[in-house]
Amino acid sequence: SVSGGGSWSSIVPGGPGERRNWSTPVRLDPVTPDVVYYGTQRVWRSDNGGSSWNAVSGDLTDWVSGAVLGTITTIGVSPADHDVVWAGTDDGNVWRGVRGGGGTFAWTDVTQPNLPDRWVTRVVPHPTDPLAAWATFNGLKWIEPEGHVFHTTDGGVTWNDITSNLPDAPVNALAVDPAN
Repeated sequence: SVSGGGSWSSIVPGGPGERRNWSTPVRLDPVTPDVVYYGTQRVWRSDNGGSSWNAVSGDLTDWVSGAVLGTITTIGVSPADHDVVWAGTDDGNVWRGVRGGGGTFAWTDVTQPNLPDRWVTRVVPHPTDPLAAWATFNGLKWIEPEGHVFHTTDGGVTWNDITSNLPDAPVNALAVDPAN
């Protein structure tokens, strides 16, 4: 952040024990932009633009000591219900968090057997349906160039493979046209 005097200060949450991805996700709440989410091995939330942080999840990865993988790689905040937050990890996990009374989140592992055990590059919430989202996966680390795109309409209980006829290239981003 920049102060009025032009100096910089860090707004990164957690201490040296937090595992950070080379492309650490940072997302603003689409309804309240002072609310910021940040991913390490867990999801952090700031209600004041990053001045202070609270961990709102536990470790969402399958990390074991000495492992290379074990970080959150994507966070998606639902525009339809900003109390619904999705997270994906570099070790293939997809989670859905719902913020309830008192501001606490209940996290559900929505990783299903038909999802690839690969790096989750994006989880993109549907613009008007808080139960719907798309998840993309990248197998490049495993020398698998094909892309993977999955869609859920039931909060992650089931995922449908919609990869179809995409070219053999990793899918690293996805955007949803809210009008179509």
